[in-house]
Amino acid sequence: MNTKSQTLSRALTPLIALVFAALIPAATASAATPEELTDRCVNRMMQTTQRTVDAIHAAGAKGIHKIERLDENDKPVPLMVRAAHKANIGIEKREIKGDRKVNKAADKCLRILSNADDVDPALAAMINGARADAIEAIHTAGVNTHIAVADALEAALEDEGEPGTEE
Repeated sequence: MNTKSQTLSRALTPLIALVFAALIPAATASAATPEELTDRCVNRMMQTTQRTVDAIHAAGAKGIHKIERLDENDKPVPLMVRAAHKANIGIEKREIKGDRKVNKAADKCLRILSNADDVDPALAAMINGARADAIEAIHTAGVNTHIAVADALEAALEDEGEPGTEE
């Protein structure tokens, strides 16, 4: 084998491995029964929901901690407000990302089910129900975490003067 062939062979090996890795999930998904596919899909959405809720809580906790540190060090009010704003943006980003992942998983499963023969419509209803529950849990976590950040900011501002006034 000459050097060009060896170089080409080394370059193609990872590409071939990626192609096979991409085909394996598609092959196993098509081999699964509709019930197994539905179960996997619901589990994937539940796992995504849990990771998203954890990420939302972590973003809120980070923001609350920052606000509390700024308050302890008697930093200006605009810095605390900015920290709360950044925390809220982080919470929202995680909500959006989680919603997208849940919807993507549900849509993929519904597409696969729609291509199968003689599928019980209750399976699609289960997927859509799990999707609705997941999105509701994500939004509830987001709302509660936004409230916690707002409460932390309010507590930090209690001992401060009114914004824009001098004491």
